[in-house]
Amino acid sequence: MHALYVIWQCLLEPGDEVIVPDPMWTEAVENIRLAEARPVPVILRHEDGYVYHPEAIEAKITPKTRAIFVNSPHNPTGAVLPKETLLGILALAEKHGLHIVTDEAYEDIVYDAKHHSLAALAEQQGYDEKFLDRIVSIFSFSKSYAMSGLRVGYIVTGDDRVRERISKLLRCTINGVNSIAQWAAIEALRADPAHLEGMLKEYRIRRQLMLEALSGIPGLDPFLPEGAFYVWCRIDPVLYQRLGVKDADDLSSRLAAEGIGSAPGDSFGLHCEDAIRFAYSCGTAMVREGAKVLSAALRT
Repeated sequence: MHALYVIWQCLLEPGDEVIVPDPMWTEAVENIRLAEARPVPVILRHEDGYVYHPEAIEAKITPKTRAIFVNSPHNPTGAVLPKETLLGILALAEKHGLHIVTDEAYEDIVYDAKHHSLAALAEQQGYDEKFLDRIVSIFSFSKSYAMSGLRVGYIVTGDDRVRERISKLLRCTINGVNSIAQWAAIEALRADPAHLEGMLKEYRIRRQLMLEALSGIPGLDPFLPEGAFYVWCRIDPVLYQRLGVKDADDLSSRLAAEGIGSAPGDSFGLHCEDAIRFAYSCGTAMVREGAKVLSAALRT
């Protein structure tokens, strides 16, 4: 989150535009606004697998466009962009002289798809150093190493000017991550990554529990996540009518009263009011118990 704040402050001037997927994790977009720039949404569609198409991105480019924001695996839908789509975005950014800011916090939480890191893909394709310097990659220890409470992440950029600006902004905001968290992060990187296999095994179990709980409910259409740990569901108004709620916000409040946490779709974009996101990042036993309560609440 802080990496996104810092990068947008480094790259953007007031009035600049950044193309973003919609739906999108709220803080990614709000940090663009904090830099006095404007997020320009590209609507991702349920029936299209929430793919961030290069043609749709290009249609949004104006003389004010400064960057394209990419998030894969995607929060909130769990979609993972295929290699061909990422290659198209790279070609588009080179053609128009744009930066790419890529948030890859969920890089290791991928099920049946394959995650491609954009900067590595660009290097493999033989792009020159000048273009590679316009790609800024953001990573986190929160997901792969279950270190969310320590608030540690990192930014990768080859642009010396951006690195200089980053150091200034860090000094003037958090003045650096605490040393204990940094040492923990170093040990996480040095450790055998074998834990990821066990983590993914548990996430697959939790994903299946959630999908079984949410499938077959009239008016609810869950999307099969390829990555991350969320189930994003499209809602038909018939569900509101049956449950006696006004909208997704009202539904989310109703579920909270049942002990089930969720996030209504309009938290993630301007065109997501009829959707809801559920997370399965807590313990498997809790997901198993909660899935039963959730299913019963939505089938009432």
